[in-house]
Amino acid sequence: MKVQDLRSMLDRMPGIRHAGDVDLLVFFYRHPRALLTGEQLIAYLGYDREQVVKSLEGLIEAGFVTRSQNPSRTARLYVLQLDALPAGLLSRFLEIAAMRQGRQDVIDLLKPEPDGAPAARHRRRASIAKVA
Repeated sequence: MKVQDLRSMLDRMPGIRHAGDVDLLVFFYRHPRALLTGEQLIAYLGYDREQVVKSLEGLIEAGFVTRSQNPSRTARLYVLQLDALPAGLLSRFLEIAAMRQGRQDVIDLLKPEPDGAPAARHRRRASIAKVA
């Protein structure tokens, strides 16, 4: 896949800003219905607690993942919502990101540019700023 196509996909996917977001989403792609504690999720991903919480909240807010709402239990059910974006966009993205080279390409696009904006978002932010 061309980098421009991957960049276009990322531009249409809210909530994907960090490598941790991608890795968490790929984890749920491989385990679309997972009953886990927060500690298990942190251990499986290998990121610090703060990043996992931030990534998880972003994916839930974007509608990519749902979480059971029973806080009295330690384990919660997480369900991947592959239909969260139209035209199978999330499925296509995850097929790419689940492969080694695809993940690396996505991570490269998310790396901050010298001005601090993620590469995949720089163009869109500039166009929004012009409208406002």
